[in-house]
Amino acid sequence: CLVGAGFVRDPADATAHYTRWANGLSASGLWLEQFRECTVLMPTWALRREDFDAVGCFDEVSPVEGEAEDLKWYHRFLRRFGAQRTDCLARVGGLGDPLLCYRYLSTSGSWRSSRKKLLGIRVKAFEERVLDPSVNADAPYWETFAIWGAGRDGKNFYSMLTPANREKVTCMIDIDPRRVDQVYVNGTLKPLRKIPIVHFRGEIEEWGGGKQNPPCPGALVAKQHFGILGFRPSKFSSFF
Repeated sequence: CLVGAGFVRDPADATAHYTRWANGLSASGLWLEQFRECTVLMPTWALRREDFDAVGCFDEVSPVEGEAEDLKWYHRFLRRFGAQRTDCLARVGGLGDPLLCYRYLSTSGSWRSSRKKLLGIRVKAFEERVLDPSVNADAPYWETFAIWGAGRDGKNFYSMLTPANREKVTCMIDIDPRRVDQVYVNGTLKPLRKIPIVHFRGEIEEWGGGKQNPPCPGALVAKQHFGILGFRPSKFSSFF
C-alpha cells in the first residue's frame, strides 16, 4: 500500500484548488481519481521497502526537460499493485490534521513539466492499465468509448492515444452550444477520422437511466481530465 498524508501550503493560498481536492478525497476517491493527478502527495509517501524495490527507482532525467518523476513512478506503482486491489492507496489526515507544510515556489522544478507532458504520461498509463485486455479484465467494456469534453484537453487526449485506441472513440460529449453538433477532425492524424460532438443532456442521461442503445455506442465515457462516467459495471467510475 502507498500511504500519503494531509498537507497545507505556504503561502496558504498557493494552489488552493489542488490542495482542497487532494486533502478532501475519500478512501475510494484516492483510487477513482488516479488519472487526474497523484492522489497522495509524493513528499508524504510511505510504503514497504519490498514494494518500492518491486516498482523500482525514479526515472531521473535532466531537470531542464521537466522530470515528472513522481507521476511516472506513481503509475508504475499502480500498474504493479493496482491490478490486484483497489485499496492500494491510502491517506492519513487532511487539511485539519496535516503532516506536511508544502512550500510553493514559482521556480520549482515541478513547473518545468509541461501540461502536455503530464497528460501524455497519464494517457499512456490509461492505455496500458485500462484499455489493454492483458492487464485489465474490464477492457472488453472499452472496445468503444466516448470522450467527455471537446475542448483543449479532450482533443489532446484523443490525439495522444495510439491509432488502435483512437479507433475505439465513437464521439465526444459536451454541453457548449458552440461545439455540440459539430465534428472534430485532426488533420495531422492518419487515418483521418470525423468525431461527432454530441450533447450530454437528453442523450447520455437517458442512456445512463436505462436507455438500451446509447447515441454513441461506447461502453463507458472517459471524461476530460480522465474523469470517467460509467454506465456498465466497472471498478473505474471517476478518473482524473
